[in-house]
Amino acid sequence: MFLSKIWFFLITIVAAVAITIALIMPRPAERAAKVQEDDRVRTACLVTGVLLRDNARARIQLTSEFAQAVRQLKLSRTLFEASKDDIVSGQAHATTRKELGTLLESVSGTKPSFVWLLDRRGRVVARSNVENTSYGDSVRGYYVVQDALDGYVRDDLWMMEDGLYRVAAAPVLTQSLEWAGAVVVGQAMDQEFAISLSENISANISFYVSGKSVAASEPIQIHKDVVAGAAELSEIDEGDGCSASTLLHVEAGGKRYAVVNAGLPGEAGEQDAFYSVLIERAKPLDFMGMLKSAKKDDLGFDRFPWIKVIGAFVIMMVVGLLLTLREVDGPLKKLNRNAVALAQGETERFDENAHRSKYGSIARSVNIAIDKMHRDAKAAKKDLDQLLGPAPGVGQIDAGASALPPVGPGGSSGVAAAPPPSEFKFGGAAPSSGGLGLPSTEPKTPAPPMPGLSVAQAKKPVEPNPEKTPPPVPMRRVGTESGPTMKPPTDNHKVPLAIDADILGGDDEAPTIADDNAQPQNYFEQVYEEFIALKKSCGEPTENLTFERFAKKLRKNEDALIAKHSCSSVKFQVYEKDGKAALKASPVK
Repeated sequence: MFLSKIWFFLITIVAAVAITIALIMPRPAERAAKVQEDDRVRTACLVTGVLLRDNARARIQLTSEFAQAVRQLKLSRTLFEASKDDIVSGQAHATTRKELGTLLESVSGTKPSFVWLLDRRGRVVARSNVENTSYGDSVRGYYVVQDALDGYVRDDLWMMEDGLYRVAAAPVLTQSLEWAGAVVVGQAMDQEFAISLSENISANISFYVSGKSVAASEPIQIHKDVVAGAAELSEIDEGDGCSASTLLHVEAGGKRYAVVNAGLPGEAGEQDAFYSVLIERAKPLDFMGMLKSAKKDDLGFDRFPWIKVIGAFVIMMVVGLLLTLREVDGPLKKLNRNAVALAQGETERFDENAHRSKYGSIARSVNIAIDKMHRDAKAAKKDLDQLLGPAPGVGQIDAGASALPPVGPGGSSGVAAAPPPSEFKFGGAAPSSGGLGLPSTEPKTPAPPMPGLSVAQAKKPVEPNPEKTPPPVPMRRVGTESGPTMKPPTDNHKVPLAIDADILGGDDEAPTIADDNAQPQNYFEQVYEEFIALKKSCGEPTENLTFERFAKKLRKNEDALIAKHSCSSVKFQVYEKDGKAALKASPVK
């Protein structure tokens, strides 16, 4: 699977690089957009300055035309005569105001916010403002007025009580070319003017005087940040504000703005008047933002390399499938076929050389498990043989067993030798015994202790009591559908069975094996309980000796003895030998 892993590793690297590029791409795009926005707002600021200068020239031209109109209407003579008096008379004011109203009605287009007519002393003879009818006050202190009385045409920005005004002044001459006074024309820098500028520069603009906004194209509440950033304008030359001032980035109402401040000229500039150009910045770009901003045309075949992308995807998929078939599916199918053959008995082990990589490790692990199972099975069989002894016919049968009384199955009389008993034990050699009916040639071995007796009590000889101990009745095997049962012979064929008291462990009566209706299982349980009790009294472990294993071994020995000696049944006796529990099997005719 090495090549598959390498391939998937390469695909992962390619995917990681692609994702990294996709996540990084918005950053350069955002920086480029920021640079463009900064350039755009500074350009808008410069264009605003140009528009303000063009507007100043237009005001000067309009003011010059007003001065010529005043001269032609003979208003200049009225201004000249008013200059001779110490005060401006009411008659002169009324005459001048009436003629000025007629002059303003003849003006086409946008009318000025106000027009002042001044005499040679700089006193106001008449004002066009409907709300301001005062006259006689001197405005000679304004620079633009002083220059106009000296014969110059000038413009300026004034901060008056009701707002900021663009002002222009021009001298007025009589028809005989005598100095009669001056005319002052003013235009308010209001919201309408700011909107007109905003439409020309594609940006928002605001005008500030003394830290307060006096006109704005849109009511954006960023004045505090803008005014704080305009503090540096005092150290920048008047014409360099747009290029030299710091570009500000402020937020308001969930929107971000790029702002550039520039100072205003004239008397308003001396009162810290400036204008601010701002544009709304685009939202920060990220991966999802770029996807949302993508248009349908961006995914067209003429703009997006669909053929290359699809071709690369198909190539990667085909190579991955081929590597998977070669290194995963093929070896897995081979391992599966080997497992099926093992399950069907066609082979005993996996062929380790036929499998590679991880599948070879699986095959080796299965073979190791099979070998272990075989070893465990052999060890279990060996332990069971050591525990219960070999089955008769395989192990040794005691040749010194005594013969039973001559009673045949058919009731005939005669003396026949009894089959020798089978002697086996749980761990240890079987003792030699004389069997049933005859005394043993070897020393007697104490009978096994019965349940509830100690080892010392079990070894103590027990005197037989003829009155309480009736002669034993041998059992014979009767075949049934469920298995052989033990059945006593009839009264005419009773066979006396001599049982040594030492073998029974001091019991007064011989154990009854079964009756006509009893099952061998009950007999095996009795023998099993006696055997377990003796092993416990001898201090031997009994945890691994279950009744099922015990009964199976007894049946196996019983069947072997019956088949070999043609006996009707088998009797099992529990006894102690060399401090360990043992078991003896004796055939019964």
